[in-house]
Parts: sequence; C-alpha cells; structure tokens
Amino acid sequence: MVTQAPEMMSKPPQEKPARAIARSMSDLGQDLLTLGELQVNLAIEDSRAAMKRSTSSLILAAVSLGLAVGGLPMLLLALAEGIIQLTGADRWLAYGIVAVVALAVSAATIVLAGRKIVKAVEVFNRSKDELTRNLQWLKIVLKQSGRTQHSQSVSLED
Repeated sequence: MVTQAPEMMSKPPQEKPARAIARSMSDLGQDLLTLGELQVNLAIEDSRAAMKRSTSSLILAAVSLGLAVGGLPMLLLALAEGIIQLTGADRWLAYGIVAVVALAVSAATIVLAGRKIVKAVEVFNRSKDELTRNLQWLKIVLKQSGRTQHSQSVSLED
C-alpha cells in the first residue's frame, strides 16, 4: 500500500471522456462566437470603406440620370436643329448624328462609373479572404479535434 500511494499521487486525475468532449465543444463554441463577431466587425468596416469609395460614383450616376431624363432631350433636339440650320442637312440625318454622339457619350459615362463602382466593391476582398482563412482554421481545428478524440478513446479502451 505504501508503494502504491506515490504512484497514485503522481498521476493527474483523468477527466471523464464525456466531460472532456463537453469542455472541448464549449471551447469550440466560444471560439466560433468570437470568430463570428470579428467577421461581422470586419464586414461592417469594409462596408464603410466601400461607401466612402463609391459615394462620388453614385452621386455622379444620379446627376447623370437626372440630366438625361430632364434636360438632355431638349438639348439634343436643339443640337440637331442647329446642325440643320448650319449645314442645311436633312432633318433625319441631323437627328441621327446627334443621337449617335449622345449614345457614345452615355456609354463612356456608364463605363467610367462602372469601373469606379467595381473598384469600390473590391474592398470586400479583405472580408472574403479573412472568412476563407477562418473557415480553413475551423476545418483544421475540427479535424485535429476528431483525431485527438479518436486517439483518446482508443487509448482509454486499451
């Protein structure tokens, strides 16, 4: 009995498997909540940055749309009539020239605004990359946790 006492004292008490699993799941849940909170905060910051970058483009698009709907038809008609009076061209030809030029300018403006909006949205790549890294970490943790659990159960059965 005396020889058994030091041996029993040197071994740390083993945690029951069910309790160890519950503790591990609790730790994992806590880590997942923290990770989710950080991911949401990053997305919020990225949204703010995207709004700062895209505000001028959105204003430009709104102003362009307002001009197109309101004053542009009258301006285009006036330009066509001016071409008719200056050159003596047929009405259909003058209207056609003005329409083609107007469409070309409109297309160029749309392309410019689209490029700026795409650049503004690229800020979300940071959130996407961080989410990818977090998911990879979670997969690794879950794989290692499963291997650890399995090796512990095998050693407990021996």
